[in-house]
Amino acid sequence: MHAERFTTAAESDAAPILSVAMTDTAQAAILRLAAERISGHVEETFTTWDMQRGHDDEPKARDEYEQRHDVTVDEIGFMTRTIDGVTIGYSPDGLVADDGLIECKSRRQATQLAHWINGDKPSVPAENMAQLQTGLLVSGRDWIDYLGFAEGWPTLEIRVYPEAQWAAVIVAAAKYAETEIQRITTTYTERTAGLTPSERTPDIADLRF
Repeated sequence: MHAERFTTAAESDAAPILSVAMTDTAQAAILRLAAERISGHVEETFTTWDMQRGHDDEPKARDEYEQRHDVTVDEIGFMTRTIDGVTIGYSPDGLVADDGLIECKSRRQATQLAHWINGDKPSVPAENMAQLQTGLLVSGRDWIDYLGFAEGWPTLEIRVYPEAQWAAVIVAAAKYAETEIQRITTTYTERTAGLTPSERTPDIADLRF
């Protein structure tokens, strides 16, 4: 998501331009997914302090939301939807009634403060909008409440609705990724034909005593 180069003040209020990312980060993610698909193995990732705090804060934000709105938030693991031949997945932080979702983000207090004071009014951080719109697209639900949570601070709650432009770009990105993964897989298969992979040391979690 990026802003166009505006020439007038009026144009500066226009909606951001959405396009499929061709960044190094996106390409690295595609390569990782291709490797997992080829090997059938998912490598462990290091859990940072921020990641652990996010894991710990999610149920707190969910419980607070339930009490604030007097609703029950249902938890599920993962959902998928196939659109135009590609399957897109999303892991919701919670389902609300028959038409809503929540997405919880744990924040350091300085980040939470910045989200409250920046701009004319609080808004969903740009880096989170693709995930929210993917959740809406995959689930088919009418809205998703973004929850910016930090202990000791008011929760930033913003309701987001589906946008057709976002849906189109998400599907285009999924198609691009799938095409790239298939190209990578084919190239690897051709270049390693007849070669034997090295043995993998079992992960501790895979050992059975």
